[in-house]
Amino acid sequence: MKRKDIIFYLISAVLFIFTAYICIGGFLKQSSLRKNGKDIDAVIVRLHEGSRGWNSLYYHYFIDDVKYQGSGRYYPKTDVLSIGDTIVIVYDKTNLSSSKPLRDF
Repeated sequence: MKRKDIIFYLISAVLFIFTAYICIGGFLKQSSLRKNGKDIDAVIVRLHEGSRGWNSLYYHYFIDDVKYQGSGRYYPKTDVLSIGDTIVIVYDKTNLSSSKPLRDF
């Protein structure tokens, strides 16, 4: 094998492993959230309208007097949300920092 082939295969293997790690991690997080999810209220602290239609909302929630933060999608054309509003989120009882707005769940 030539040196260029070895470098190509090595880079391809690293990219494949990285992509698999990201995909499997996301799947496991979503699966755990579905299995161990619990509803709670959260307060919106920031609304961000990004470029190309990628808009986000950021929220804080408290569990046992510990503050956690999370984020989700924001739809400015249909949402009537503002900073300080309360939304319902789903958090993972086994990983309290893992959460998602109920409507995105």
